[in-house]
Amino acid sequence: MSVLERGAPGAKLLVQGVGMVCSVGMDAASASAAVRARIRRFQELPFHDTQHRPIIGAHVPEATRSVQGFRRCVPLLVRALEECRARHESWVGAAKKPVPLLLALAGPERDDLPEDLGARVLKEVQSQCAEPFGPGSRAFRMGAAGIFHALETAAGMLARHECDACLVAAADSLVTHKALHWLELQDRLKTETNSDGVIPSEAAAALWVTRARPQTPSLLDILGMGHSEEPSFGKQDAANLAEGLALALRRALVDSRLSLGDVDFRVGDVAGERTAFMEASTAFARLLREPRPSFPLWLPAEVLGDVGAALPACMLVLTAVGMAHGDAPGCTALLFASSRGAERAACVVAAPGRSG
Repeated sequence: MSVLERGAPGAKLLVQGVGMVCSVGMDAASASAAVRARIRRFQELPFHDTQHRPIIGAHVPEATRSVQGFRRCVPLLVRALEECRARHESWVGAAKKPVPLLLALAGPERDDLPEDLGARVLKEVQSQCAEPFGPGSRAFRMGAAGIFHALETAAGMLARHECDACLVAAADSLVTHKALHWLELQDRLKTETNSDGVIPSEAAAALWVTRARPQTPSLLDILGMGHSEEPSFGKQDAANLAEGLALALRRALVDSRLSLGDVDFRVGDVAGERTAFMEASTAFARLLREPRPSFPLWLPAEVLGDVGAALPACMLVLTAVGMAHGDAPGCTALLFASSRGAERAACVVAAPGRSG
């Protein structure tokens, strides 16, 4: 049977190629296998915290050796984009004209990164990629929610026939000296004395998306997306009641014309912090109206570590590969992510041919 199936008529976007690079795999298939087998690669990094203790994390030395700072994202991105393009060409055929790149990167709260991060990364990635990117290429500095805004932008560009396809990608690295220092200052770094923190890591992921058309081959159908903001963010005495995430989830379900009961499993960007677990559980408590005997929840960060803005893109790739290989606990999934700021986002996806 072909890897690609026919996309459903109700789909908003079709995914026709994926690529991924992370600490446990240099391509999407190996990364997916490692995540499903829960094979971790956490180890002591060549950095110490302010108490002179070694920091535990995960990195990709095969791709980022001798590269430091924000430039660690570049070789990760190039590999993920090359795999994504190659997969698309082997399944569908080569693109007839340049495809725009919509790139999600870390948000402006990251003071360890330059202000013109988007322009610099796009320029360096383009210089290392064999194929030119098409008009409309841009970067989204919105953290974890960025990949969903990039997908919305891709859907708009495709609907207006500005292009035939889009490359939607994300990359981030939290294993640089400045990023680790930033995490520790935010009290977000997992250490011997702080269990309520994250294990830093790095990754990049890419998706080749096109508009939904009859009889178009697809690896994954994107049915709907939703965005919102958490009203308690920035208010010192306000409790996070997950109103923003719950609204983003509702909007994604409405956009997909499905109910929560139609969803087989969830995929989240929770990376180890207690507040993130509480927000996610509260948001779904707002939506669930009937008890469910089982509602599986995938948390890829348990294996990958916290890969920052790249995590939701990795979630999409892992879901696509898992469904294609029959490893997923169902055919329809609800993905969700929360940026460090107020932005919250969600996305409903389905295996091709099973979403109509």
